[in-house]
Amino acid sequence: MQTYTKRSDIPSEYTWNLKSIYASDDDWERNFQSLQQRLPELETLKGTLSQSGQALLNVLLKRDALFEELFRVFVYASMRRDEDTTTSKYQGMADRAMQLRVHAATVASYIEPEILALPQTVLDKFMQDVPGLALYGQQLRDLNRMRTHIRSAEIEAILAAAGEVTDAPDAIFTMIDNADLKLPVIKNEQGEEVELTNGNYLVYIRSTDRRVRKEAL
Repeated sequence: MQTYTKRSDIPSEYTWNLKSIYASDDDWERNFQSLQQRLPELETLKGTLSQSGQALLNVLLKRDALFEELFRVFVYASMRRDEDTTTSKYQGMADRAMQLRVHAATVASYIEPEILALPQTVLDKFMQDVPGLALYGQQLRDLNRMRTHIRSAEIEAILAAAGEVTDAPDAIFTMIDNADLKLPVIKNEQGEEVELTNGNYLVYIRSTDRRVRKEAL
């Protein structure tokens, strides 16, 4: 029967290099813990955006610095999980990363409503007074076009906090589809036994051989 190579048997040059993100799982854990401790720094800036252009810039820079690290934490854990979805350690890391992402989104949810609470004339003056805000010029203009779609800080916080719940169905399906679901063995066009997988299913369901297509259904 045709078999498939395990990831552990594939030469490293043909696999993604997650050490370019973190040298080890311990490094990931340290960064994860650091982010948990630093998120309150962003929360303490709530209510300060209207003070000055510099205050607005400080909040945006703090948010982006935290979220840049957060994305590294999330990507590393998610890709480790995807290497082998049956490995409980990386399932756990990916779940924790998702929870941290939702928490961070909840913490940062006040930013857009506070910006939109400012008259456009005030934002324009902030842009003129603080050259560093030019980095966010396009983002602020895009945000202004969304004024009618952004809710209060309280509602945005509730929507952000719901992220873990709304992401759960996709995560559960992915685990079942990739780790638990076992597809049958069929015979290919040459009469050789092959195990159906998510990767080769479309190949056999589109085979020119009617028997193969029928077996693959």
